[in-house]
Amino acid sequence: IGGMVARMAEIARTLKGFSRRSGTDIKPVSLRQVIDEALLLLMPQIKQSAVTLHTTVAEEDIIVCGGKIRLEQVVMNLMSNALDAVKTAPVPVIELCLQTEGEQAVLIVSDNGPGIDAQSMGQIFDPFFTTKEVGSGLGLGLSIAYKIVHDFSGTLTAANGDSGGARFVMRLPVADAQALAAE
Repeated sequence: IGGMVARMAEIARTLKGFSRRSGTDIKPVSLRQVIDEALLLLMPQIKQSAVTLHTTVAEEDIIVCGGKIRLEQVVMNLMSNALDAVKTAPVPVIELCLQTEGEQAVLIVSDNGPGIDAQSMGQIFDPFFTTKEVGSGLGLGLSIAYKIVHDFSGTLTAANGDSGGARFVMRLPVADAQALAAE
């Protein structure tokens, strides 16, 4: 019963996030803080799964305009999917990299799992599309993440890595001096 209640709460939370409007909580947000807080929540699962996590974060803090909680939701979703993907890997590895490219903040989450098959690639961000077994996922996580990133004038793309596994890339515009001064 406890497990079923927890699952129902998770489903309700996910559906609430999916139906939520874009919101007006757009302000300067530290991506380093977003990543730190998301990893803090995920660290027990990472340790339990015996996953090797490599993080590369730029020296300078990268500030974007967005919503902190919603960006944490994106990072947690990408990391949770990577954790699911590496379950069958002999030596599970996830890499998280945050850097800037020009006027964009770039967050890359990659894993050494089986990758994304060609048939699924075109549907990966569609609502209710999932490659997980029945009962293991609703198929809303990536759809919600995609919507959140686009709400903040960014992009979220998926591809297979050169050496296998999946690679998700989130790009967001770096907050300009005017937005930072307003805050």
